[in-house]
Amino acid sequence: MSATRTWRHRLWWYTVGIAGLRRHDVMVSSFPKSGNTWVRFFLANLLSLREWDGQKVDFDILDSRMIELGKSNLIAAPTPTTLPRFIKTHLPYSAVFRDRRAILIVRDPRDVMASFYSYEGNQTHPRVSGTFSEFLQHPRFGLPGWVKHTSSWLNRASVVIRYEDMRSDPESCFRTLLDDLGIDARPEEVAEATRRASQKQVQAIEEAHGISNPERFREGFQFTQQGGVGRGESLFNDAELAHLDDLLEQSGIDMYRSSQI
Repeated sequence: MSATRTWRHRLWWYTVGIAGLRRHDVMVSSFPKSGNTWVRFFLANLLSLREWDGQKVDFDILDSRMIELGKSNLIAAPTPTTLPRFIKTHLPYSAVFRDRRAILIVRDPRDVMASFYSYEGNQTHPRVSGTFSEFLQHPRFGLPGWVKHTSSWLNRASVVIRYEDMRSDPESCFRTLLDDLGIDARPEEVAEATRRASQKQVQAIEEAHGISNPERFREGFQFTQQGGVGRGESLFNDAELAHLDDLLEQSGIDMYRSSQI
């Protein structure tokens, strides 16, 4: 498919997605590699326990039922009975999301950059190339993109979830998420959905069933990896760490500044 056709194809899907947004939809927004898949696995498993007879959720089911703006047909996608529709997006906030509840998932940008750089490098057709330092400067995928995305959503999201909090106490974090959205859930439901969405369980699912689009990645790539906390900083030099602090200060993002961690 040519670049022009690809661009038109994506534009068509985003147009269909925007047209299909419903008033009570909940956006699930994050910069890539921040924990969006983890949250969606939890929500999908909660829905499975309630409406799908406890069906095991693999990557194909996740991608077909936890829909994404720009990739899914939001016009045709039904609304669950016991939960709102949760719609994934990596886009910065815009007016099309106005008057809808939203979950923002954030992660330390040092760890995001490390994970995202590895993720791009393992694609068969990487969208960016170069050194890690060059990657950090990329306007869309690097630190400028992370700052733009995070600052656009931070004061507009209904709920803000930190990846680091999910790592330390996922069940409590997910219970708070549901409470903040006004969704009633029994403690045993939350506990079981959290267990099914754990890294260990999702890794086993990936090993048994694979991911939805394996052709995009090099042989041996594992999507579900050990999500580290604090590991990314070692890839930054002192100037890059100082530059990140400057970006955070200029954008008004207090979390993840050196003085805050």
